[in-house]
Amino acid sequence: MSTAIEQALKATKAALKAKNPIAAAHAVLPAIKRFPSNARLLAALADVQSARTGLPAKPFGPAHIQRLLRMRAQAPLPAIAEEVQVALLLDPNSVLANAYFGSLLLELGSPEAAIAPLRLALSRAPENPEAATNLAFALWKAGLGAEAADVARKLLVKH
Repeated sequence: MSTAIEQALKATKAALKAKNPIAAAHAVLPAIKRFPSNARLLAALADVQSARTGLPAKPFGPAHIQRLLRMRAQAPLPAIAEEVQVALLLDPNSVLANAYFGSLLLELGSPEAAIAPLRLALSRAPENPEAATNLAFALWKAGLGAEAADVARKLLVKH
């Protein structure tokens, strides 16, 4: 275990030193999939994400959303979704990242997959109308009409 982690960290550090954050991401992400709670790997991923984006890796905030919206003009949605997944590895309870990831999954035609991040976003920010609207839509598209109607009704009462 520690050998695989050490190799991933060494390759990540070398890629970052060579100013190649994409290669660094390719070095660290497979190791994180194998060892998802390893603090050293997550710290390396934060360094990679900062190098890729020019922004602090945590917390995921409005500047990150603005960057992703600019990327949408050039990058395909799956690439943007992948970047948000990386942000969620670093900040799994981020309301913005979960809400944005859920909306991307809806756009990609995966309403069932969108439900979990949208539920999390809404549970952490119950007044978020975008998360509530997208959750209601995802539930409806997933065939859960009664629950979708309940979420929509609660949204209408609040707003």
